[in-house]
Amino acid sequence: MGKRGASVRARRLTGVVAVALLCAGAVGGCGPSTSSLRDDVQAYMDALVAGDASAALAVSDEATQEYWADEGPVSAHLLTDKVFQGATEHISDVTVGQVDVLRDPAPGRDARADVSFSLAGSTYDETLFLRRDGEHWKVTWGLMGTITVVDADYRANLPFEISGVDSAGARCGDRHCTPGAGYLLLPGVYHVEVRVDPPWRLSEFNMTAPSQDVTVVHRKSPGLQFVTERVDG
Repeated sequence: MGKRGASVRARRLTGVVAVALLCAGAVGGCGPSTSSLRDDVQAYMDALVAGDASAALAVSDEATQEYWADEGPVSAHLLTDKVFQGATEHISDVTVGQVDVLRDPAPGRDARADVSFSLAGSTYDETLFLRRDGEHWKVTWGLMGTITVVDADYRANLPFEISGVDSAGARCGDRHCTPGAGYLLLPGVYHVEVRVDPPWRLSEFNMTAPSQDVTVVHRKSPGLQFVTERVDG
C-alpha cells in the first residue's frame, strides 16, 4: 500500500475513533438527540392543544398501568377521540422550555422536559418525563389526570357520561374497576353527567350537582362523591 492509501486509511480510522469517543462522552450515548426530544415533546403538546387523542397517545404510553401504581386502579376507557374532542376546553398557550437527557435515568424516565400552558383561566408549569423509543421519545409522565365518581361511602362507582361516552363496562387493566377507581383523561375541561339507576337514586341530601364541568390535568383527580339512597318498592 502506498503512502496515499495509508494516509486515507489513517484518516478513516481517526474518524471512527473520534465518533466512538463522541458517543462515549455524550449523555446517554448516540441515541435519540435532544433535538428529537424537543420535537417529540412539541408533538405531544400540539396534539393536546388540537384535541387529538390518537396523536397524543401515539407519542405517549403514560396510560400504562405501571405508571399509575401509586394512584390505585385506573381505566383507559375514556381515552378516545370522541371524549377528548368533546371537551369544553383544551390546553392553550403552550411553551416547551428546558429539555434534558438524564444522566441517571430511572425506569420510564430517560429524559425530562419543562412545559407551561393555560387551562380554565389558570397557568400551569409542569415537568414531563419520557423514555427512549428507538430514535424517538415517548411521554411516560405527562399531563393526564383522572376522574373518580363514587357514592359517599365508596361502595360503588356511579355511572356517568362524558361527550356521549358512557362509563359502563370500563375495565382497569384486565380487571373490573373497584370502587374509587380513576378514569384516565387527557388534560381539559369536561362536562360530566352522573346517573344513578334504580333501585338507587340521588338523595335529597346530596350537595353535588349531577351535571357539572370538571378540570382534569397532570395527575389532579377531581373526585365527585354523591349521596345515594335505595328506592323502596
